[in-house]
Parts: sequence; structure tokens; C-alpha cells
Amino acid sequence: MKKNIIIIFVLVFSFLLGGEKAFASSASVVLKSPSKTVVGEKFDVTLEIDSEEGLSGAETYLSYDDSLAEFLSADEGIAGGKGLLRVNIKNVEEVDGKLKYKMTFLAKLSGNFTMTFSDDVHLYAVNPDNEISVATNDLEMRIKNPRKASSDSSLTGIKVAGGVLTPKFSPNVLDYKVNVGKGVDDITVGVTTADKGANYSLVKDYGDKLRAGENNIYIIVKAEDGSKTNYNIVVIKENEASEETKDTAKDTKNSAKQGEEPPIETSSDTGSKGSTEEEHEYVPDAPGEEATEETDNNDSKQMVIYVIISAIVILGIMLMLGLVLYMKNKRNEEDEE
Repeated sequence: MKKNIIIIFVLVFSFLLGGEKAFASSASVVLKSPSKTVVGEKFDVTLEIDSEEGLSGAETYLSYDDSLAEFLSADEGIAGGKGLLRVNIKNVEEVDGKLKYKMTFLAKLSGNFTMTFSDDVHLYAVNPDNEISVATNDLEMRIKNPRKASSDSSLTGIKVAGGVLTPKFSPNVLDYKVNVGKGVDDITVGVTTADKGANYSLVKDYGDKLRAGENNIYIIVKAEDGSKTNYNIVVIKENEASEETKDTAKDTKNSAKQGEEPPIETSSDTGSKGSTEEEHEYVPDAPGEEATEETDNNDSKQMVIYVIISAIVILGIMLMLGLVLYMKNKRNEEDEE
């Protein structure tokens, strides 16, 4: 009886020890890659092993779709091709239980590229008495056809801070003007491209500050395929001379309205001898005064003529009356005789 109890105890103990040995540790074997790529591009797939036990090696087979991707190379321990790779890693001593291997492929056609474990994964622990349970995953990634490069090098907007764009922006209009005052040193230009893949550059021909007169800002837009479109903004800065001319013209106009003589403009030029000559511009009297004086003269002449004519008429009448009286008196004298 005692003997049977001992045998049963030994069997139970051995079973417990065996179960602990079979499931003492676990590991994960994972395939990783980018989520997507395009035809003609290379991509990497990594085999990552993470074990609770120190590892001395690993062995398995990987299947992949060779119609979509071509196997190019891999780290030592992985070889094959034409849809099947053998993983045979030996003689390593990774105490922390972490292994990582890289495989490189070339995408050939668009579609869903897959890679799977075609056989069980065998991991070899540093301690051969320890067995490891393994969990794996399959790989799937998307291969797309490359997008055709855009040829759109147009703009959808130009905004100017510090002035007004003339004419109003239109994608088909390439030349613009902006007028600014003499106190403006620079303007800010904002640009929006029609295609997100396009880029642009701003080139100014005036340096840090605007100069009086015309200044150019060139907007060079480059599309994905290299096509270019050039936009040009001419910034016209007002100068002080033009401002003084406006003020002088304004003063002259006001003086003419008030009947005053306008100011005489003077200009000076410096010759080779360093002398300065002043030239005075003749400004005629206001037209209104000449017309008034001439009208007054005409009125005076007409008045004199009227007076002379009136005097002649009156004198004629008086002569006629005198002649009539003389004839009447003479007739009366003859009658009396």
C-alpha cells in the first residue's frame, strides 16, 4: 500500500513539473512593415521576437506574394525567394530574449501584399530544459500605384498688406500694381497655391526697403512636375517731389480763385562751374480781370458815341425850331406892311 502511494505521488509530482516546464515562459513573434507603399519603391519588413526566456536561436518559414513584391535581401539567418523565405537563426545568446531581423522588398504591382508563417515557429531557449510557447501574427500592407505629378502651377489668391492690388486678383492675370505712400518701406505678400503639392518663392528687386518709383515683386510658382508660372507685382512708391508738385498746383488753383497772383515757381540747375541761375516763369493776369477791363472800355466808347449822336439830334431839332420861328416872324412882318 505504501509503495503504491509513493508511486502515485511521484507520478503527480512529475506531471506538475512537466507542465511547469512546458509552459514556463511565452514569446511573441511579430512581422512589421509600413502600412502602405507605392509601386517602384523599396520597403522593409522586420521580424521581431520578444521572449521571456533568453534565446539561442529560432526557426520557421515565411510565405509572401511574390507577384506583388520582389525579395531583395535580408539579415543573416533569413534567405529564400519566389514566395518563400526560411528563417534559420542559430548560435545567438540573447539573454533578454529580444531578436530583430530585417527583410527588404521591391513593390512591383498594386494590391494587398501579405506575409504569413507557413510553419510553426520554433524558439530555442538558452536553457534547453525550458520550453517556450509562441504567439504569431500575419502581415498585410497596401501597395498603390504612384500618383501622377501635378502640372498645376497657378495661384488661387494673392493678398497684400500695406496696399491695394490692382486689378483684382484672378488666376489668369499675371501682372498687378500696388500704389503706396512715401512713408511705406515695404509690403507683405501672402500667396495661396491651387495645388497643395506646388511650392512658390518671392523675389524682390529692391532689397530691404522700397525705393521711390517702381519696385518689382516676382512670385515664382513651381508645380510637382516642374512646370512654372511667374506672377509680377509692381509696387509704385510715391516720392516727395510729386507731393510738393501737388501742393504747388493746389496753391496756384486757390490763388486764381481768389483773384490773387499765383506764386512764381523757380528752378535751379547747377552747371559745371558751380554757378546757380534762376529762371522766373511768367504767369499772366487772371483771365477774369482782362475781360472786365476790356468790357469797361467798350462801354465807355459806346457811351461817348451815344452822347455825340444825342447832341447832334438835339442841335438839329433846335435849328429846325429856330428856322420855323424865323420864317413865321418874317411872314408876320410882311403881312403888317
